[in-house]
Amino acid sequence: VPVGTAERVSDTISRVLQQRKVEHPFDVCSNPEFMKEGAAIDDFTRGARIIVGTESERVKERMKACYAPYNRNHDKLMFMSVRAAELTKYAANAMLATKISFMNEMANLAERLEVDIEDVRRGIGSDPRIGYHFIYPGCGYGGSCFPKDVHALEQAALQLGYTPELLKAVEAVNQRQKQTLYTKLQESLGNLEGKVIAIWGLAFKPGTDDMREAKSVKLCRLLLDAGAHLRAYDPISTANAKMIIGEEGIDYCKGAYDAA
Repeated sequence: VPVGTAERVSDTISRVLQQRKVEHPFDVCSNPEFMKEGAAIDDFTRGARIIVGTESERVKERMKACYAPYNRNHDKLMFMSVRAAELTKYAANAMLATKISFMNEMANLAERLEVDIEDVRRGIGSDPRIGYHFIYPGCGYGGSCFPKDVHALEQAALQLGYTPELLKAVEAVNQRQKQTLYTKLQESLGNLEGKVIAIWGLAFKPGTDDMREAKSVKLCRLLLDAGAHLRAYDPISTANAKMIIGEEGIDYCKGAYDAA
């Protein structure tokens, strides 16, 4: 949620209680989630950190009790201000999105320098300060979190009179990257009209049926506009893909869920 949401919720509750002439103690805390699609249960029960934004000692004690079963090996609970907790969620996703866009920039540069980007990935990933997560080059990031959170954080900064140049660049690189496969197909095959193109994988990532901001949407539409005929396959997201991309010009192969 945008920074300041918990304060707005608290103000709303206070106003309504005042209108009803009721006195009742309450607290509003921020407890952002850091769960990946397709791994929500594991990420919740075995998460790297548990963040709670609150100034209330009562809330701290109750949240400690709530999370006790998932906080046994070492203390993962981090208490901070409500606004800090709200901003942490956005900042974490923006950082991961930045790593993706940075690596895609390096991949585009490596291609022009005739360098194997996989060597570069292994080289920089071995640095513990960087790590191997989120440095695989590809078609950009999608889904419900990264695009929304990067954009929201950018808008929040602009409203405060600050221009977040890095966030703007991260999103610009991501949008450009979504067209990379189409450009490569044009360079390899020339005129795409009448050609049959196979699209293997439609959701924004494996293991989910989520088509929000999926790179396949833009690729499919570009190919269809160029006159290509598509044969698309995804083991899970076919139904959602049909609703978002459409069915004209596309043969959807049956996925595991469709066959069942």
